[in-house]
This record gives sequence, structure tokens and C-alpha cells, in this order.
Amino acid sequence: MTDINSLTIADSVRDSLGKGQHPRLTVTSNSMAPLFWANDQVILEAVQPEQLHPGEIITLIDQTGLLTHRIWARRGHGFLTRGDHALNFDGICQADAVVGRVIGRIHKQHMLSFQDGLGRWLDGYLATLARREQRWLTGSQEAPAGVDPVINTRTRFVHRLFFSWAIFITMAINLATRVRLS
Repeated sequence: MTDINSLTIADSVRDSLGKGQHPRLTVTSNSMAPLFWANDQVILEAVQPEQLHPGEIITLIDQTGLLTHRIWARRGHGFLTRGDHALNFDGICQADAVVGRVIGRIHKQHMLSFQDGLGRWLDGYLATLARREQRWLTGSQEAPAGVDPVINTRTRFVHRLFFSWAIFITMAINLATRVRLS
């Protein structure tokens, strides 16, 4: 199997987005679970960095390759990102690293759009849940500023509790919105 450079993939995806297409990328980790699991596909749309807001999910390119995570805050000309299931923040992503905005996902051949209906509600709910978990774990009532929580037994328990609830809600929405791709 040939290994394709992430920059080549990002350029190809950007080219496709520039033509008005909605390319799909395969997720390779569970950092955004339960919204995305490994082997799900995310559907992208073209976006200008100034159109992005905290809570939205983007695909970006960083030193590790392509990454699909949620925006938590704006930082200068960049963004602070983190996976919903991850407890640690990524480094600051510069605006020119953004490849596209995630507008939906395909899980086990079922598509869920984040642009309207229950998909939009689920995406927003999971963003809110992740923020509440972060505030509880760091003891801060302010919006997260990129402070990673101290990992200990309490942190793991609280994280598992929030994650279990997120899985339950996601499964309920998945069952209610089963649109099979033909």
C-alpha cells in the first residue's frame, strides 16, 4: 500500500471544495466519539476562516496530518481545537491550516447532516456537553481557555460518565434518523 502525504490529500480536498463539491474523508481515530468513530466518513464544505465559530467542527492540517476536531475558541488568527472525546487541547491551528467545515457524517452507511434537524441539534448538544465536562473537570466557570485537566481517578470517572451519556444520546438520534445510503 502506498502512503499518501497529508499535504497532497489536503490540496486535493481543497481543490474539490473549490469546485463546489463535498468530499468525504475517513476518520482514523475515536477522538470525536461518539459523533464520529474510526472508519466513519465526514462530509466537508468549503469555508473561509472568518466564517467559523466556536462549536463548529473543522478538518485541518497540522504537523501530525489531517485532523477533524471541534473549534473551542478563536486565538488571534487561529483556533483552539479539541476532540470531543479527548481531554487535551490541540495546539493553536492557524487559519490557513483549515481545509474545510464538517457538515455531516456517514456511520455504517447512514448519513446524518449537521445542517438541520436532529443532526444539527445533536452536534450542538455534544459541543455543549463537552464544554460542561471541561468546566467541571478544570473547576472553571469561565469558557475554557485551553487548560487541560489533571488526569486522575476522579477525572477518568467524570469523563466516562459524560461519555456514556453522550453515547446514549447519539445512539437515540442515530435510531431516529436512519437514512440509508443507496
